[in-house]
Amino acid sequence: MTDPCIVAFDAVDTLWFREGRSFEQTDDGLADARAVFPPSPTSLAGALAAAIGRPLLPSLRISGPFLTDGSTLFLPAPSTLFRKESKRSTSPVAREDLVVMLPQKDSTWLGDEWLPCPVRLQQPARDASNKKHEPDLEDLSGAFIRDTEFFQHMDDMLLHGTRFLPLVGRSSVVIPEPRIGIKLQAEQRAAEPSMLYAGQHFRPARVEPKLLCVELAGADQATLSAIDGALVPLGGRGRMCRLRVLPDIALHRYRETTPPVRWRTERKRFYFRLTALSPVPVSEDGSKRFGLGLPTGNTGWCSDLQVCTAIMPSRPTVIGRWALGPGSSGTSHSSLHYAHPAGTTWFVSLPEAGKSQADLVRAFNDVRFAPPPLDGIGFGRVAAGEWPTHEGIRKRMKAK
Repeated sequence: MTDPCIVAFDAVDTLWFREGRSFEQTDDGLADARAVFPPSPTSLAGALAAAIGRPLLPSLRISGPFLTDGSTLFLPAPSTLFRKESKRSTSPVAREDLVVMLPQKDSTWLGDEWLPCPVRLQQPARDASNKKHEPDLEDLSGAFIRDTEFFQHMDDMLLHGTRFLPLVGRSSVVIPEPRIGIKLQAEQRAAEPSMLYAGQHFRPARVEPKLLCVELAGADQATLSAIDGALVPLGGRGRMCRLRVLPDIALHRYRETTPPVRWRTERKRFYFRLTALSPVPVSEDGSKRFGLGLPTGNTGWCSDLQVCTAIMPSRPTVIGRWALGPGSSGTSHSSLHYAHPAGTTWFVSLPEAGKSQADLVRAFNDVRFAPPPLDGIGFGRVAAGEWPTHEGIRKRMKAK
């Protein structure tokens, strides 16, 4: 087997990725086929299956989707990072224009709503008589940041040593193009009644282009040869992309010359955070853990994982479960599931139990918070990082 590598998807036409829920023109509000970008991992796994064959796909391990410019990897921005709205047009973002969210005790941020959970946005008190108050904040949901800064933020929540945060938004990756479509009956070559719908396509930007990509592990050289250069369907009927294997870059654990900030320990438990690198399926038995289940595999060491709170950039989205393997038909329309978007962050604790901080960082890099077969096609990858206290943050800020 070769080392993990990046597989990029170079589109040759517009792309159309829609949400997993059904839509009908006759149903109020559902005639608009909601477009999403980046797509679900199932879409990209399907493109890989077209190149190597579906029976071979379960033997591989996919992570993503991410973005790449051919030499650098960009990961979904963590939900703990915000920027001042007055600086929204600035990219990269200066460190002094970033704001970090830390758990408090009143509520949690979920899209445009405040829900009763023990998280609060830490924001300076405003004085109505002072016109120089702190500006409103904008979350970075949907944006991507460079992998080095992502892991710096996991190691040191305050991003010490970072002057600027390179930020890649959707508008710099794809250009939206509204379209009108008709659902077709392929066998009869006819349109179904009342099935005129609105859809939004995405045309890849050609100025400093960023390509969709995934990390691929478990492939041998023959498999990589079959993937590299293959022309496969992606993004709607009749649309294609060229696959490119990039062996010189991969999702790796960024390490500075100095060790990361030591995690907080209380009552013989580590306190840290888990940030989703790819969509994480909502666990049916994880209601007490903010929708986070336990990882798959031999993970007895993780059985006492406690979730204290979570920061969610948006509501979970609908995905379709895949049935992988010989004779499978792909997406099962009767088995819809929900997934937390990439960037979602859970604040958790775990008993020390003889494990070191470095052990846990490596362990959480290897496990997947997704049930089979979703754990193998891109879902459930997380990264572990520090969870400081407010007092600890203030001491470190004074020390710097």
